[in-house]
Amino acid sequence: QSALELLSSTFSTLPSTTFLAILWIGIITIAYTIVAQSYGQSRVIPTEANLIYTIQPVFTTILAWALLGETLGTAGYIGGGLIGAAVYLVVLDGDTSGQKEKTSDDRTLK
Repeated sequence: QSALELLSSTFSTLPSTTFLAILWIGIITIAYTIVAQSYGQSRVIPTEANLIYTIQPVFTTILAWALLGETLGTAGYIGGGLIGAAVYLVVLDGDTSGQKEKTSDDRTLK
């Protein structure tokens, strides 16, 4: 049996809700997020994009706690605190440096 026949027979036996879930995962949670991330990154300066991605684990943890009732251990709290402190130090340093550089598209970097 060829791979295409096997794939076809597998999908034909799936309930429609399962097939819709697979489509949702492929289109929304993978394809859309890649497009949205690329769009967002092209509209902010690199430092801001880096800070957004650095703080992502903290937001994910907060959402897991709020929506799923997840809990953190000591290491999780320490890790979240270190991430928060690092982001704070970068933001603080950016505000006090006073240096400005022009990028090729005339956006200002601090």
